Amino acid sequence: TTYNHNKELDILTIKPIVLAQHLTMIEYSLFSKIIPHTIISSHERKHNKLITGMVRRFNSVSLWVATEIITTPNTKKRAAVIKTFINIACCLLDLHNFNTLLEITSGLHISVVRRLKKTWKLVSRKNVIALHNLEHIMEHKNNYKNYRGALSMTSLPCLPYFGIFLRDITMICAGNDDCEDDDEKIVNFKKMRLLSTVVKDIRDYQNVPFACSTNPILLNSLLNLNILEEGQLMKYSRKCEPASEV
Repeated sequence: TTYNHNKELDILTIKPIVLAQHLTMIEYSLFSKIIPHTIISSHERKHNKLITGMVRRFNSVSLWVATEIITTPNTKKRAAVIKTFINIACCLLDLHNFNTLLEITSGLHISVVRRLKKTWKLVSRKNVIALHNLEHIMEHKNNYKNYRGALSMTSLPCLPYFGIFLRDITMICAGNDDCEDDDEKIVNFKKMRLLSTVVKDIRDYQNVPFACSTNPILLNSLLNLNILEEGQLMKYSRKCEPASEV
């Protein structure tokens, strides 16, 4: 496939596996630059540019998914875009990229997309079942039990869901004092062990890179996504399918 600098990204003309590989290389690059121990600091989690950049990327990709769908005026083509994103998500699971996988399923679950009943009726049962299976893996019930189970059986290279690290560190810090006594003389080694386990996990995933070939033009397009803000998304969604028709 050739890519034109001047042409807007058309995901329907690119194989889902190719898009999945490029998205994976972008996000692994972001993830690999994070210094693992910085995640322990509450201040760093909120202000470190590498950490907040990873979080911003998550939100941007989810909004991009919704934008691509609701800015497609033709209902049949719009359903094809949804199918393409489901196929990309399936490829991401095969690539062991759980972070981008959740970005895409989250984008498909945004209300401005879910409300498009006429569009979803054109998405095949096979695709809908595939999406449900992916959502089942990534659901947050029981502290992401299904995801954690899937991750434990996944070989490297792997890009885990980064938000889990932030969540786990926050829970460890909230549930464990730094010291075991009121005089603050005995260090809480249990807390230190829990924190070091998370830091080690991040380092282990960072140490085994992905090796997907990339096209610089497509890479640049996927780095600089065209996204609409949530207010604009609803406006376009209602243009696709007015409230009276939903």
